[in-house]
Amino acid sequence: GLQDQVWLGKTFVVTETLRWAGAYAAIILVEPSVIAFFYWQAFVSIAASLVLRWRVRTQITSAGKRAHFSIDELIGIRHFAGGMLLSAMLTFMLTQIDKIIVARMVPLSEFGFYMLASAAAGGLVQLILPMNQSTLPRLTEYAGKAQIEALRTLFMTSSRWMAVIIMPPCLLMAFFPEAVMLLWTGDPLDVSTVAKQVWFGGRAIPER
Repeated sequence: GLQDQVWLGKTFVVTETLRWAGAYAAIILVEPSVIAFFYWQAFVSIAASLVLRWRVRTQITSAGKRAHFSIDELIGIRHFAGGMLLSAMLTFMLTQIDKIIVARMVPLSEFGFYMLASAAAGGLVQLILPMNQSTLPRLTEYAGKAQIEALRTLFMTSSRWMAVIIMPPCLLMAFFPEAVMLLWTGDPLDVSTVAKQVWFGGRAIPER
């Protein structure tokens, strides 16, 4: 909301590099276990939260007042918060319930193919997340100030750019799934099975 996108982007690069490169180093040098992985993830997450907290405190002037918890503010936005909670729950159900169902229907080996295909299809979302994160605060600002024309212009422009970014890789994955999966995994044995599931949107394909 502060439009501090450049600083946030630089900080994100540093923290994410530390998160994953550090996790790799912890597994290789300290202990090859999932516990070491999650300990490092927790450490980086806490450090990143503290850095972001410091940045927000330095950027927001509060006229000498200390920030404090206010139940009245929560009550004031209860309808908005309730809508966001419902939206988050529906999103979770729509994006995760299929994995729960498929895990009960197919053997573990076939479920692994399904998850690989799901990861490939879901990875496309990562291409548009940076633009979404940078435009949403400005859209919120325009909506709050009732600047409808500016809101409409930014929404249409960002939507067009998102289409330009996402459509080429979508078409490539739709029409050449075997080549994409072979390039990603380097395993020609499993490419055909996974590619079929990518073509059908991550749904398991019965062998009959």
